[in-house]
Amino acid sequence: MGSRFLLHALSGLLLIAASSPSPGGGLVISEVMASNLQTIRDPDFHEPGDWVEILNPGDGALLLSGYALSDDPGRLDRWIFPAGLTLAPGERMIVWLDGRGVDRLAPHADFGLGAEGEALLLTRLSDFAVLDSLAFGPQRVDTSLARLTEGVGEFVTTWRPTPGIPNTALVPGPAPSLSPGSGVHPEPVTVEIVAPPGAEVHFTWDGRVPTETDPLAVEPLVVCESTPLRCRAFYPAQGPSEVVSASCLISPETELPVLDLIVSPGDLGGEPWGILRHPERRGRGWERLAEAVLFPSNGSPALQTVVGLRVHGGVSRHLDKKSFRLHLREDFGSVPWPVSGLEHSAATRLVLRAGASDSFQSLSPLEATYLRDQLVRDLHASMGHRAARGFFVALHINGEPQGLYNLCEYPAGAVLGGDGGESEWDVIRGTLDFQTGFHIVECTEGDLEAWDDLMAWVGQRDLSTPDSLDALGERIDLGSFVDHCLLQIFIQNHEWPLTSWVAVRDRGDPGARWTWHIWDAEWGIGLMPLGHTADTLAWALSPEAHSPLHSGAAPPVTSLLQGIIQAPGGGDLLLSRAEEILDAELRPEVTTAALDALADQIRPEIPLEESMRLHGAYDPGWERSVEGMREFLIRRPDIMREFLADHLGAERATPLPATAEEERP
Repeated sequence: MGSRFLLHALSGLLLIAASSPSPGGGLVISEVMASNLQTIRDPDFHEPGDWVEILNPGDGALLLSGYALSDDPGRLDRWIFPAGLTLAPGERMIVWLDGRGVDRLAPHADFGLGAEGEALLLTRLSDFAVLDSLAFGPQRVDTSLARLTEGVGEFVTTWRPTPGIPNTALVPGPAPSLSPGSGVHPEPVTVEIVAPPGAEVHFTWDGRVPTETDPLAVEPLVVCESTPLRCRAFYPAQGPSEVVSASCLISPETELPVLDLIVSPGDLGGEPWGILRHPERRGRGWERLAEAVLFPSNGSPALQTVVGLRVHGGVSRHLDKKSFRLHLREDFGSVPWPVSGLEHSAATRLVLRAGASDSFQSLSPLEATYLRDQLVRDLHASMGHRAARGFFVALHINGEPQGLYNLCEYPAGAVLGGDGGESEWDVIRGTLDFQTGFHIVECTEGDLEAWDDLMAWVGQRDLSTPDSLDALGERIDLGSFVDHCLLQIFIQNHEWPLTSWVAVRDRGDPGARWTWHIWDAEWGIGLMPLGHTADTLAWALSPEAHSPLHSGAAPPVTSLLQGIIQAPGGGDLLLSRAEEILDAELRPEVTTAALDALADQIRPEIPLEESMRLHGAYDPGWERSVEGMREFLIRRPDIMREFLADHLGAERATPLPATAEEERP
């Protein structure tokens, strides 16, 4: 993003800083939107994006190639209008500020705007005169900043944007109120809708945003079955109010927390933009507004916020039961959820995991448990490392049950770095590129510069020298990496080392070391490969197993693990730490107790889940599958001790370097 202008807030109202258009300058900025989700889509890529409306208020046509737009006062010619474009007197043009930098049916600048606050400048190139500009603070989704008088005056917030036509600003009227609001009820409930003076309130039962053609609320409504109730007030001389939503659940058949997503059905399954119709599509253009309502299992009041809803995952995108991602955004007015298990979370993204490889969609009841991923993340946290926290919920969409889901934090830097979101992070992970079929290293935050430096150093360094461990420990948190590898080896995860790992580094600290975390461990604990006897250390170190799937090169985790084993003392380091955790956090009494606690939580949901996914009667095969996990956790430690000793030699105690977590005050 470009440099920020000075922003002020007074009594919660943003003051927009804007220059007056230069006399005789020609073009002006008429309207700007920095958080477009549902207002308009561009004609070329059919996606929402930031945009600016440029107006020619003069008497003559203007050739636009002599003008530029920028978000950086130090680089006024950042994006120059394409050659050949003209603007007739009184004509308006939409320029998409989406970073694409192409000119097709519409011009697309090579930069975007930030909904958290940004600057925009319009410059005449002949003398580099800034003809018009504005600076703004945080924006709400699908609102714009517009001048109401043609080409002059202050910018005001408009709740009904007018791209391509003269601007208007209808201030939204007061919203109605619902009593009671979102709640779980043992029997049908009567909801009273209180309309503000002068308003007509329209409502819907199916998740749609109400329009003036929907039924009028003229008396209390009786809710007889689980449903979303959405209301909106309409006025003769004001804009419509914000939408008020309530999830009314009538005796849901679950003992878990319930998460109900209220979302327009067309945004889910409608054409052409329904995200469930196009589950392979990714990015902000395939995010839809929803209200997420969480009902804790202890009877506490519902927690409700606006979220951006996307389809999430890899293989699961092509299964009937999809995983989802929830984005909590300031421009939506999202609020954090102080939910048990996620207290004080810095997460602005949450994942609703459908289970995919550990579910009845992919496996029989003799294999699937839905427990593996959450259990492994819990075990990693018990070893003193930061893991994405989560818990199980019964998901509903517009009141309709969708089955068992694991709601957890997305593995972002603010979550895994553990500083509450104060730093910026490099976040790197191993993943599968579905287009090429190769496993790759993907950067999800920051950039690859520091990561590439690390891997270049590992590739050039002779790690058999006496100081190798110390030198490597200056670059990666050895304790974090060793524990990560040992846990992956223990759970027999053969998706690893190609995937299932995340590496995180604080970009603002020149001396920061990479820490290592687990994400997506559904193949572990005896699932693939079946049983508990696989030598996962040999698997991790095998170039024949991984190189053909990784563009001919060894995965980064394999290279680092080989380097530690080659280094003097590296094998002892792995052996001594393995013995510590196998006698403590991974001791059968500890791991089976953790498994039993999770299994007890979801056991009542399994008959419904199996019926929904397999369309048959409940079979106690799930219990046998959980018992198979118990057997794995009991037998695996001795097997792991045997093959570690075979590979790494006699055990000698070697102090483990402190982890980054231990070093923090």
